[in-house]
Amino acid sequence: MDTQDIKNAAHTFLTEPDRLTAVIGSSASDGNVHVATVYYFVDDAFNFYFMTAARSEKYNNLCENKNAAFVVGFGPSQTTIQGQGAAQLLEKGSDEELQAIAHLKARLQKHENETWPIFQLESFERESIAVFKFVPQKLQVLNLENESYFELTTENMLQIL
Repeated sequence: MDTQDIKNAAHTFLTEPDRLTAVIGSSASDGNVHVATVYYFVDDAFNFYFMTAARSEKYNNLCENKNAAFVVGFGPSQTTIQGQGAAQLLEKGSDEELQAIAHLKARLQKHENETWPIFQLESFERESIAVFKFVPQKLQVLNLENESYFELTTENMLQIL
């Protein structure tokens, strides 16, 4: 597979209708590590957007230390996409924040009550929700199965970014 084919396959993998969650890893300045599952939206440039409760552990960690990591793909497939990069808190009420929320809600619309609390956003106080943009500096796919979006490689890792 050439680089563009890998990117196209990765984007398709990340935007599948039933692939809604990612695990985000963050670290406080004291070195304590935290991981959490989040709903995400990824744009064409592989920027990931996700929401969290303001003042949650991941929120506090990312405000202290923007470096983060994530993984998408939890099985039964043996394919994952993993990334490392920086998370940026989006400005309240900015166009980018509002667009990210709209994209997240649109992605989750087909899943009815399975995606609570995303559709109760209007009932939360505006300040209690934070939207982050995760910009990967490194993005890789790990493929351990023969039938997948990606060719099985001898290293099993394909570099996306």
